[in-house]
Amino acid sequence: MDNYYTLFVRDEETGTFHDEFGDYTRAAVKEEADCTYWDRKKADLKIINTGGTTARLISAGQKLNKLEDETCL
Repeated sequence: MDNYYTLFVRDEETGTFHDEFGDYTRAAVKEEADCTYWDRKKADLKIINTGGTTARLISAGQKLNKLEDETCL
């Protein structure tokens, strides 16, 4: 599975990203983001190709949250 896209959404209370939705097409994930999170800032939504593996999903979440921690310093 090379292409599996995951929508990560920043939690408004904690500021951390979490995985919210996934699909084999980026278009489906973008549609979910547009319909469900239409009122959120673009910076609060990230679509990442996680390849359909748990390891890549966890790694992507950790990288997103680490990047956020570093930019807050």
